[in-house]
Amino acid sequence: MTTNDKLVATTEAPPHFEALWNNAEEITHKMYYGADTMQIIKDLEDQVARLRQIQESNVMPEIKLALKQQKLGEIIFTITALTKRDDINIYEHLQKEMLVNMDAYTPAGVAADSKPTPIV
Repeated sequence: MTTNDKLVATTEAPPHFEALWNNAEEITHKMYYGADTMQIIKDLEDQVARLRQIQESNVMPEIKLALKQQKLGEIIFTITALTKRDDINIYEHLQKEMLVNMDAYTPAGVAADSKPTPIV
């Protein structure tokens, strides 16, 4: 049974994103046990380089999309190794980054009340 089959076959609701993230952190913590932070960063650099190759490739659009989805999932999964290692609250820092950039990238004429509301 493949991983996709396991995901489809389950009768349980999918985990909340935070639970999914925490589970990924636990797995990558074991995967990278004994590795230094620079190795994780090197792996991320390699994964991003591969994503660039996929983007620049001439494969059919539907294949390119599937490859990009897989590679982005791999990149995010690897990022969890860093957030676990350094005990980074990624939710908090993603929200801060969103708020810093929100005003700069909100189109003119969009009502202020239509912007996302920060969750505290």
